[in-house]
Amino acid sequence: MEGLFVPIVLFICIAAVVWNFINRAANIKKDQQETLQRMIASEQPLTAEIINNITRSRYIDANDDRDLSRGIIAIFLSIAVFCYGHYGLVDEEAFTWLAVFPFFLGIAFLTLYKLKPKSA
Repeated sequence: MEGLFVPIVLFICIAAVVWNFINRAANIKKDQQETLQRMIASEQPLTAEIINNITRSRYIDANDDRDLSRGIIAIFLSIAVFCYGHYGLVDEEAFTWLAVFPFFLGIAFLTLYKLKPKSA
């Protein structure tokens, strides 16, 4: 029974993260619709620019440095996994190889950050 606890918690955490992402996106869409309905009810003029500003995704222009911060976090996560596998676990060399995945993910994010055109 003890061996079942870790996979169950893992899948519960994954489900919670996915649910949180979907719920947040749904709430953003709901708020956008409510804002548009209030503007229509108050008979304010709706131009294409206003509608685009209201319905624009909050994820796209939120932060230009997202790739930099994600890359740094992924690289430090890989260092943490490597250290835990190498020093924390006894004779678990295979666990240290898990550090390769977040390391290359971090390198990819840093590369995207470097190659992305900077806005003025």
